[in-house]
Amino acid sequence: MLVTVHSEFGNSASQDLFLFLNENERYRLATVADHREISGCRGTFWARKIKDNVIEGNSSCYAADDAVCCPSLHYKTRVAFENNVLKVLSKKRIR
Repeated sequence: MLVTVHSEFGNSASQDLFLFLNENERYRLATVADHREISGCRGTFWARKIKDNVIEGNSSCYAADDAVCCPSLHYKTRVAFENNVLKVLSKKRIR
């Protein structure tokens, strides 16, 4: 089970991901990841769905000249739980 927690601080937002595994009909917290850790870039990751045990979402990444408000690089990002961490499998540019 994946639980996302959305937080806002002024004009910035974040999403933390809490991944629980079902073991013997009880959920165990397996890992917690900040969206910046799994964006695969200097930016953010927003989970959208889980398909075939892979978390699919969007990463918004900052290019060198981007203002803090406006990341200009956007990707479809796939993330999997491997070796007790959430790991980026792939990123495909969408804009």
